[in-house]
Amino acid sequence: MRHVLQEKQRMLPATLNSLTTLSHALRQFLAPLQLSEGWIYPLDLALCEAASNIILHGYGENATQTYRVRFHHEGGDIRVTLFDTGTAVPVTSWMPVHIGSSMKTSRWRR
Repeated sequence: MRHVLQEKQRMLPATLNSLTTLSHALRQFLAPLQLSEGWIYPLDLALCEAASNIILHGYGENATQTYRVRFHHEGGDIRVTLFDTGTAVPVTSWMPVHIGSSMKTSRWRR
């Protein structure tokens, strides 16, 4: 049987405590699809990491502020989107990442 899930949205306070609620909301949304934990866990982890960045860096963990999550399922696709109006990271603070010559390897010695 093919499941069709209705889109769901939630507003959550910009506090780290909201991550538990966010995780439960994701799992509740996905429950009818009977997906394996091996599929759900990485999505849950990435979602909570993105939300924690919003909470800490966009809002400074301010409980008077909120962010929104939208869960959407269409066909075989699942889309989870976070929305916020917090402070953006200034482009001037981005650090370039250099891979190659600056990376050194070390060997373990016994």
